[in-house]
Amino acid sequence: YVERGCFKYMVNNEEEGKDYCTGFAFEGEFVADYPNCLTGRKSELTIVAGTTCKVFQILGKELGTLLDSVDTKGLKQAISDCLFAQVYAQYLDTYRMTTRERYKRLLIRCPELVQSINLKDIASYLKVTPTTISNIRREFTFG
Repeated sequence: YVERGCFKYMVNNEEEGKDYCTGFAFEGEFVADYPNCLTGRKSELTIVAGTTCKVFQILGKELGTLLDSVDTKGLKQAISDCLFAQVYAQYLDTYRMTTRERYKRLLIRCPELVQSINLKDIASYLKVTPTTISNIRREFTFG
């Protein structure tokens, strides 16, 4: 659970030999390869701190035991629902918002994003070129 800071999710395309940023986790959100941490399978992505962070950390095995206990049955569903909502909103935003709007939303969620995460990763997440993000930044800065 991210108390302060932000993380980026990175996945590697072996054929292209490139890493892509597939998402971010910000303050008040969970950060994990959730399904794989619960089952003990190897993670399909790399999670990288994008800023100085403060997190509440628990091992997948411990989390699984906690979530299976009688007192926390609803917590497992709540975490799954929260993670699904994050991914679903990101997916819908790709269609219902312009790149400029999605970039602006990122800045609202994590103002230090501009200084802490490189242009290439932001562009990858927004599914545009770094040049497009650079032009949007210039527009925001100089009107």
